[in-house]
Amino acid sequence: MRLILIFIIAVFVSSSCKKNAENGNCVLLKEGISANNKQQVNNAITNYINSLPITDYTEANVNKLVQTITGGCNIKGGLYCFDCISTLPSQTEIWLEITASGGIIRKVIDLTYTQGTTKMKFSNMHD
Repeated sequence: MRLILIFIIAVFVSSSCKKNAENGNCVLLKEGISANNKQQVNNAITNYINSLPITDYTEANVNKLVQTITGGCNIKGGLYCFDCISTLPSQTEIWLEITASGGIIRKVIDLTYTQGTTKMKFSNMHD
């Protein structure tokens, strides 16, 4: 009985720690979007990418990234287009929308991959 209680407490503590870490990343992302701080948004998006089970630059993983951000954070978002920007390497655009004290802020996030690998990464943020 004692082992079961210890196990339940351990599961509760580990899940609450993960939730707090996700909330911290959510705050980082919202503040970065609100302040138009590309480096802060880069850090948050990179954290979200690294939390995915697979970080390959695929349409399915980009959709999973958007779902992870919008599902765990009060942010709206979606995929504009996958691999549609003809740069070297090519880029994908997603949109993220937050409600701030001044109204609704919508930003476009460009994603790409590291040449020589297929790891997804943040590229830019713009209106």
